[in-house]
Formats: sequence, structure tokens, C-alpha cells
Amino acid sequence: MWFAGALCPVSACQSAANTTSGQPKQLGVVAGAGGAQVSAGVGGGSGGGGGGGTSIAGAAGAAGAAGAARSTPMNCPSGMQDVGGSCVVPMPQDMCAGQTGAACGCDLSGTFLVQAVTQMHWDQVLVAGQVAIAAGQASVKSWGVWTLTQSGNAISAMARACGGQVPEVCSPLLREAYAQGIPDTVWDNPAVPRDLWQLTLDTTSMPAKLVGGPHAAFLGLHLKTGLDPLGAFPASGTDPNLVWTDDDGDTQPGVTSIVRSAAGTSTVCGYPFALVPVEQVALNPARASSVRGGARSIQNISMNVDSCDLLHGSATTLSSDGRVQGCTLGDGSSCTPAQVQFLDTQPQTQKIDAETFVLQRVASEPASCADVRSAVFAP
Repeated sequence: MWFAGALCPVSACQSAANTTSGQPKQLGVVAGAGGAQVSAGVGGGSGGGGGGGTSIAGAAGAAGAAGAARSTPMNCPSGMQDVGGSCVVPMPQDMCAGQTGAACGCDLSGTFLVQAVTQMHWDQVLVAGQVAIAAGQASVKSWGVWTLTQSGNAISAMARACGGQVPEVCSPLLREAYAQGIPDTVWDNPAVPRDLWQLTLDTTSMPAKLVGGPHAAFLGLHLKTGLDPLGAFPASGTDPNLVWTDDDGDTQPGVTSIVRSAAGTSTVCGYPFALVPVEQVALNPARASSVRGGARSIQNISMNVDSCDLLHGSATTLSSDGRVQGCTLGDGSSCTPAQVQFLDTQPQTQKIDAETFVLQRVASEPASCADVRSAVFAP
């Protein structure tokens, strides 16, 4: 829904610095009786089990001591090795600073900068047999900050969005181009919600993986209390099952995206940028300079733990939906209900083809989203 302002895939409202934490902590995976488990942290106590601060040596407990007395190596699954009577997934040497096996353990808890790259495409939109919106594709970046908290194999991730790039859309019918997005300054507003993911550390593969989803993230709206957040998405912005929220702190419901003014031309089609039409008329339609809307994205994510300071992953978008709550015309007046409905009923033809991202550890959360967007990421 281009005239409604596709608000950006949720993980796509998420840069990374070339700094890392002072003393890298490393990841170790132990498979024992009753299934694989991950112990996190360094310097854990002795004994069995334990929480997020337990080292591999401590988590192995008596099993490790018993294994040390064996005269022959354990018969470990493919890709694992016997270390002190436990089957361990070996980590890359550069992760372990020369250490191996049970001495190589870490805690993924901490702050990570995120950069996502989203590949998308959209189909053409016809009006009276004419191409009102041309089919197209784009690759856009977005940034954010994730704070991970690890407890054994369970990891919670609090995600803070920091904005992103927007695609340019072209109208052969009107010979003009459109682009709209949420201003960068919005992302530092305390009103912008943070999104909580629940992830699982999967130790059955090499390298270890963090996986999560399906997960629904909302911006500018949410579903009525009691409804399944993964359930059917309302077909209208006025549906009573939608609850509009002021997630950008401008005292208006929804999130406001600003339409690029007529200055400049599109690098995609060479047409001049124009405000968004809000009615279907042949000549001189009314136009909007901003649109208030909301969106929901449902995703699965999976990322490889390359080291305790660097993760690479991908997201699968199962559903991406948006609705329009209101708009403002170029002269500053409010759109009529009919004009809002015109935007809200535009065909939603955009599709997310692929999304990849990198998480890179930093010592602390940056002071502003501008620092995140200008940071340098590992390839």
C-alpha cells in the first residue's frame, strides 16, 4: 500500500560500530544426558545446572568429573568432540583466544547494534487500464539496537528501532514519483515502543543458532485486547478491532510518515517527486503531505552465532500489513474521511523477498539513533 505509506518491515526499522566489548566472552555448547544445553558466562561456580552465569565447567558438574575418569573417548555425535567426558561443539579458534573445549564459554547478554538489508518488490497498480503505479523493486537498509539477556538456552531480546531507508515509487500515468517515510528524529522519542522477542539458542547445529518466531511486531496500532496478535488483520482502518496508538509522540494516533516534497527527481524513473494523490480524478487531485498509519509484521528469524560479539542472520516475513488512520493535505488541512478511505483501500502489492541482518556487540547503548545509523558494520 504505497499511498498509505508502507511503514517498514519491523526488523527493518532497526548499524553497527567497529568497537567491541573489552574482553570478548565466548560461546560453548555442551550436550549431556537429557539433551543439549548451553551454559553462558565465564567464571561460573561448580556444581550442576545453573542459570545464565554458569560456565560450561560448572554446568558439566559431576558428569564432567565422571567423564574425566574414562580411559576411552566418548562416542560423540558428528561435528562434536569429547572434552572431559562431555560432547562439545567446537568453536572457531579466534573465538576462544587459544582455548578449547570446556574452557571456552560465554554469555550473549549485552547490547548489539543491528543493520538489516531488505529486498522487496511490488506489482503494478492499474487505474482504468492505465499504470498508476509501476512495478518495481528495491533494496533498503534499516537500523536498530537489540539488548540481549541470556538465561541458559533462553534469550530475550529488547529491540529498539532506529529508522531506515525508503523505496521510490513511480507513476507512469501521472509522470511523477513518490517517497515517504518516518523522520529520523522520531526514533529517539521515548514514545516509540520497544519490541520484545523471545529467542532460543539452538545447539543442535554448527555453528550454534539463535531462533525465534513467529513473532508479531506492531507500530502505530495493535489488535484489540483478547485477539490473537498473529490472527487475521483488519481490512479497514476504522475496524473496532484496531487500537490506534501514538507511537511517535506527536499527539496524533498512529505514526506519521512525511511525503517527500516536489523538490528533486527520482533516481529510479527520472520523474519529479510529488505529494501523494488522495482521490482518483483525472486532473489536479487533492494531495497529502503526510499520512498517519500503522503496521504489523509477522516474522521468523534465525541467526548464526559467529562469535559472542557478532551474529549474522535472516528473517522470513510471513505477513506484513498496514492501515491508514488519517492524513494532512498540502495546504495543512485534514483529509476528509473519503480521502483517508481512498488511501486505506489502495492495493497492498508490496512483498518482502529476503531480509538479512547483522548484530554486533558494543559496550553500551549509543546516545542517539544517529550514532547507530552512522556506525560501521562488519561485512
